[in-house]
Amino acid sequence: ETGIFGISSFVAFMGFILSGLYQARKKFHSKKNKAAQNWPIWVASIMMSILTFLIAGFFLHGIGFRFIWVLSGLALVIIHLSKNPSSLSKIN
Repeated sequence: ETGIFGISSFVAFMGFILSGLYQARKKFHSKKNKAAQNWPIWVASIMMSILTFLIAGFFLHGIGFRFIWVLSGLALVIIHLSKNPSSLSKIN
């Protein structure tokens, strides 16, 4: 969990999530259907929440660290929904 392998896998995982969210935001923004109208705002809020927790983790060690995994789970759901646009119509 600690050391060079732990930090490198954590940074790679967070990089994957943030780049996936950025691509999902671009996909949702380019769609002109009613189902994806508000999704770019929600994706941006998840991205900012993850970045806020990561920055706060440098100064407040261990505070709310379990919530980063909840946000990561939500981010993975958003990335999955952006790859399957037919599932958006089932949500709304």
